[in-house]
Amino acid sequence: MPYALILVILATLGGCMSTTPAQVEQGDALIPVYPEALRWLQLGEQISAMTPEEAVEQLVGVSRPQDVDQLFSYALLNQQLQTYGAWTQARDTLQILAVDESLTPEQLQIVDTLLKYNQARINWYLKYQQLAEEQTLLQEQLQAAQAETTLLEQKIQALTELETVISTRREQ
Repeated sequence: MPYALILVILATLGGCMSTTPAQVEQGDALIPVYPEALRWLQLGEQISAMTPEEAVEQLVGVSRPQDVDQLFSYALLNQQLQTYGAWTQARDTLQILAVDESLTPEQLQIVDTLLKYNQARINWYLKYQQLAEEQTLLQEQLQAAQAETTLLEQKIQALTELETVISTRREQ
């Protein structure tokens, strides 16, 4: 996940909160990042560095999340897995966060970005499944057409041979 992109997005949202932002150095410029968003971005970096197996281990030890930080962590852990079910779980969890009024505008921007990312993964997966099914069907149709072509070629060959035999008998 491009966390630098999220940092840039958060920088454009500067001034949306009354709390004092932290300063993060990005190249030669200082970008304001608010503490809650920065904490989430750091958590996101930690979780994105995990393997799917490590994410599963973390999820096994987690009870049903209650607060926004736990929900965010739960969504990120599910997002790290490489399964359709986990992606939908991440999306559904992020949808819960998207309507939480206690989140800062910067946190909502992070949630919105991750929501779009997970929905895109889900859509891609469903499209891939549909195309795979179509390919299987087309492959079966191709094999049936090839078998029919082979059968027709055999029938044509048999008729040609029969015609040759009949022709030969007439000449005698």
